[in-house]
Amino acid sequence: MNLHPIIHQALAGVMPAPARVDAYVKALRDFDWHFEWSDDHRYWQRQTDLLKFLRDEQRAIDADGALWRQHGNAAFMERLPPPVTP
Repeated sequence: MNLHPIIHQALAGVMPAPARVDAYVKALRDFDWHFEWSDDHRYWQRQTDLLKFLRDEQRAIDADGALWRQHGNAAFMERLPPPVTP
């Protein structure tokens, strides 16, 4: 599977916490929030996978969704799952 480099680093556990947050914010800023309109299924699938990863990261490092609200797309906030409290 062709995953984004940020996903590979996070899954490998090689990113220290501040770098992980910075990578999360950068991924939110760079994400193509209009990917659902793509005619290319491969591109759509990659972006869908990245969105799933971003949601996992949100649960792990942005429990209240503050960074998502600040750097993500507000239209996706309705679909953002509620934070998981440990």
